[in-house]
Amino acid sequence: MYRGGLRSARGGHRGGSMWRAAALTILGVLGALATPAQAQQQGQTTTELPRQPVELGSPHQWRYSSVTVLRLNPLGFINQSQVGYRYRLFDPEDNRPDAPMGQRMLQNTYVSLAFAPSLSPAFFRPGVQFEIAPLAILKFNALYENQAHFGSFRTVQSYTSPNADYSDTTMDKTDGQGASYATIGRSLTLGALLQMKVGKIAARTNFRAQWVDMKLRPGDTVYYDIMFDVLQPKTGWMYTTDTDVLMELGSDATLLGVRHTWVQVDYPDNAFLAGESLDTDNVPTHRVGPIFVHRLNNVTGTSFNQPTVFVMAQWWLAHRYRTGEDVTQAYPYVLAGFGFSGDI
Repeated sequence: MYRGGLRSARGGHRGGSMWRAAALTILGVLGALATPAQAQQQGQTTTELPRQPVELGSPHQWRYSSVTVLRLNPLGFINQSQVGYRYRLFDPEDNRPDAPMGQRMLQNTYVSLAFAPSLSPAFFRPGVQFEIAPLAILKFNALYENQAHFGSFRTVQSYTSPNADYSDTTMDKTDGQGASYATIGRSLTLGALLQMKVGKIAARTNFRAQWVDMKLRPGDTVYYDIMFDVLQPKTGWMYTTDTDVLMELGSDATLLGVRHTWVQVDYPDNAFLAGESLDTDNVPTHRVGPIFVHRLNNVTGTSFNQPTVFVMAQWWLAHRYRTGEDVTQAYPYVLAGFGFSGDI
């Protein structure tokens, strides 16, 4: 039975809170933007800007994309790439950005299958992703990854309880004592993206549920996940939602907005020590702050398209160690990166 991570000593979380939070996020976007229109895809780390209308050629495409980011608080340097096949589902009669709503809903609809590796100095995660966009405002995906962690950058460190101390100070100390080790695992991430645009304002919410199964030291039940900055169960589920509200600055090449990020973990009862309270202060975590995106060009149908730079700073609203206990709350989560895509 899973319940530990859905309850909090601070807020009294129960199992339904995760689903209520996700539902409220989606309903909030729907309420703010009642007239749907096209807004482009948001990945895990970057934002693709609205595209100009293009001449529709063959429905078959071989495409690739690449995003590289540098992150602070916590530290990270990560590349996420994809290369694969995409099939266009619909050919709208009107492909203009200001086309009637019914035509806009059919723009950029597709189904795709891609090889999707992630690489950092701490891990290599080769994966396969299936994605379907039945409407311009809605997208679903499933990503299966094998994970290989190198034992560097104080990962993987694992513990016997979600209540273990995994602060930066403690992990830096135990890393020097040999607590970090190389290991392998696997994960399945299921995602749903809802996106809308009215005039120069766009909004979207990207919900993901990730199941992990990691090989840990005997007796350990949780490990520090450097990607999401939480303790994950040896086998179990984690949930996260990124919600953006963005505004075009002058043209669709530059966007300024705000992002809120929520993370929750569903710790199984057996992740805790015998007789230990199933409440934990680990989750949920919240952070919010501005995001800036600038696309350098948009030449569709080429091998190098939409080179985009982006910068984001989010202040931690809720985190066991990043709101003053170990790291001052004045120090934000900072992410800067560069992404591009193209046709093969």
